[in-house]
Amino acid sequence: IACARFAQHNSLANNLPAARDPPARRCAARRARPTPAPTDRPARRRPQVLPATSPVLGLGPARFGPYECTFYTMALALLFAGQGAQKVGMGKSLYENSAAARALYDEANRVLGWDLTKISFEGPDTELTQTKVCQPALFVHGLALHAALKEQGKLPPISYALGLSLGEVTALTAAGVFDFSTGLKVVAERGRLMQDLAPSGAMIAVSASAERLAQILEPWGMSVSIAAINAVEDTTLSGDARILGEVEQTLERENIRTRRLPVTRAFHSPLMA
Repeated sequence: IACARFAQHNSLANNLPAARDPPARRCAARRARPTPAPTDRPARRRPQVLPATSPVLGLGPARFGPYECTFYTMALALLFAGQGAQKVGMGKSLYENSAAARALYDEANRVLGWDLTKISFEGPDTELTQTKVCQPALFVHGLALHAALKEQGKLPPISYALGLSLGEVTALTAAGVFDFSTGLKVVAERGRLMQDLAPSGAMIAVSASAERLAQILEPWGMSVSIAAINAVEDTTLSGDARILGEVEQTLERENIRTRRLPVTRAFHSPLMA
């Protein structure tokens, strides 16, 4: 995987020292099988090498001594966080070590009219967890990290930008759809409306499939719902905080692991309507 990632683009490979070093070549050799000696048995079909014009680019076979392997390019994407990923102190090292990140935090304070940096860096956690604070804090942190990587020349060409919930706006801003100020205003107003208009609620991450949870949740009706399916055995539930406590107890009896998310609303549930 590392070798394929290094060989993604010629320009990227030339800018990554590891791609030129012998360990990278040894890595490729270790993962390749020796070319078998000719036999009378029918030859097995070799893996297809996609042309350079294909949507999934192929860089063709590469030979290292008696070994041969095929490299494929990998599109690089950025995934921006959603609410629940916040932590007091996030962004502080970026602010102290990156002029580009520091400029974004200073502009955010000016646009918002309140000190986002102080809450992000010093807390308290109860204040940072508030939806109207947390959402702009995560938006600025994601773009500050993006700016710091670009500033240091550590960000290779990006093919896609994605986001989880509010991270979608961060992704759109990173892609140039919004400028920083506009994206921040959108997120700040989004967070304010979600905090002021929606009732309190809770969310939990559950190590179980959505199909299994759908059966378990039937007695609670619409009070608890499946908010996100992150993986086959990684599902997020959202709903009334008191009823989610009952659900957690039920899941514990089923030996299903759960984890409360640090949020104060039942995001991605009918309670937000």
